[in-house]
Amino acid sequence: MKSFSGFGRYGLMAASLGACFSVVASGASLSTGNLNFGLGPQTVTVTNHGSSPLRLGQIEIVGPNAGDFSKTTTCGSALAAGGDCTVTVAFMPQEAGQRFAALLINDDSGGGAERVSLTGAGQFMALSADRTHLVNTFTNQPVFITGDTAYALSLQLSSDEDMEAYLSDRQAKGINLIWVGLVDALSHGKGRNNQGTTENDSLGNSPWSGGPAFTGMSKATAYWAHVDDMLQRAAAHGITVLAGTGFASSFDRCDLPYASSMAASSDATMQAYGEFLGNRYKAYPNIIWLQGGDANVKLCGTGLAEKMSDIAKGIVSVDKVHLMTVEATANVWGEASATHWLPYTFGANNPGGWLTLGTIYPKGLPSDSLAAEIDQILSQNSTESSATPFVPYFSIEDNYEFEPFNAPYNNQQLRQEGYTVVLSGAHLGRLFGSSGVWPFGGTCCMHGLTWQSNMEDISSFDQQRLGQLFRSREHWKLVADVGHSVLTAGYGSGANLSVASRTSDGQTIIAYIPNGNAATVAIDLSKINSALHQATAWWFNPATGATLLIGGYPNSGVRDFTPPDAHDWVLVIDDAGANLPAPGTP
Repeated sequence: MKSFSGFGRYGLMAASLGACFSVVASGASLSTGNLNFGLGPQTVTVTNHGSSPLRLGQIEIVGPNAGDFSKTTTCGSALAAGGDCTVTVAFMPQEAGQRFAALLINDDSGGGAERVSLTGAGQFMALSADRTHLVNTFTNQPVFITGDTAYALSLQLSSDEDMEAYLSDRQAKGINLIWVGLVDALSHGKGRNNQGTTENDSLGNSPWSGGPAFTGMSKATAYWAHVDDMLQRAAAHGITVLAGTGFASSFDRCDLPYASSMAASSDATMQAYGEFLGNRYKAYPNIIWLQGGDANVKLCGTGLAEKMSDIAKGIVSVDKVHLMTVEATANVWGEASATHWLPYTFGANNPGGWLTLGTIYPKGLPSDSLAAEIDQILSQNSTESSATPFVPYFSIEDNYEFEPFNAPYNNQQLRQEGYTVVLSGAHLGRLFGSSGVWPFGGTCCMHGLTWQSNMEDISSFDQQRLGQLFRSREHWKLVADVGHSVLTAGYGSGANLSVASRTSDGQTIIAYIPNGNAATVAIDLSKINSALHQATAWWFNPATGATLLIGGYPNSGVRDFTPPDAHDWVLVIDDAGANLPAPGTP
């Protein structure tokens, strides 16, 4: 007999133990002994099918990772005929990756201790063994971040229907990471400019039980239960949450509500807040922790960074599984996390560092200058990729749809941001955002837009297509062509800059050309490694997902390529021997 139930991250394997005694993980029938999915504890039912009492001995968890599992039980020393009792097992991993143990139930039925195998799984997003890219430890497949900013999701949305509408839409578009502020005192409700700032969610619940910020969390049961629900729903849709712990500063201000609260709080208070978060969510498969949010060390000083580090240390003291990063900014532009946060970055010489993922943040002033943003993308990628210690990184924020509201980027410019950040080095992926979505109706920030309709804007479909393209190739092996040894000529500059990356094994070259047939780019085909000595070239339309087979060429010499029309295009060149499908095809 094998069965399993619940919303759990580990498998329970149970076998029929004869006519008199059985141990069953209650629920649906299994064809295998282990499952890895979901959240929460699982229950094993012990049943006495005999006609006389069954004496039970010690019930224990043993094995190489026994400390990652805990149990509670209703079983006593004896089980009456026809009676049953339960053992509930929770999974609280101390490290990422596969974790193994066994539940032993001793009895006098004559067959010795009965054994239920426990297998803990890891994360939707975890670092690869060589710490160069992300993997899904359920599937053991590389992960490319196709992210969205959903900052006010649990703060603004109170109905299950609304939450599901957003998450279902984003799952359908391949979104696998969403930035959500777990707490906020600035950008929800009426928000900003002293227009009725609140820390309560839309249900009226306070994260601090009505007390000072970063205290009283354990009493704020309704608020955090709503956060739990959001995270669990996201997990059910295969979405990881970039969980913001407190947005505290900005490009030009250090007096935002949480900055003031952090400054007034002791190190112990901030660490206790982090420990609360870590304990509550350490068993979830879909969290990356985010410190800061416009964390401005240059303007606000290291004191603010230390308070954010306190939160991080509190989390890490109880949660050594989840990855953690920061969003950093300076006075005019966002900045690469390596600029001011290297002292907190994990590395061989800093094994206690809590920052395990880096970020770039190519957004700032002048906010309507794409050429200036392109320069920032290149500069921040250079800073992050050359940092010591190095951690893999992604683009956490660039200009959003409808930003700046008086002169927003068009869809092509929004696409260009995404392809340029990835192909210039941020190979983990990119978050995009829409000011018509992330406030979820908060009057602070919506400008009369509705999030339901704006979810269907072209920009989110373009983000979907970006993810489809990179997931169709070896994105985890991409190396930016910073020296123009692959894209050797015709790459332009400023707002017309074409960018390229090549996989480290020479299987694929990907280049983005923003100005269509106004540019002719030269590609060194000898950079394609092929046992057949042949390369296959494709055009991929980032605005539609359509592909056009250009043809096959010897993998030697330099060849010119001109896009089919005046719109932006992506050039994909592969080793013909790899027999890869059309770009963007699963």
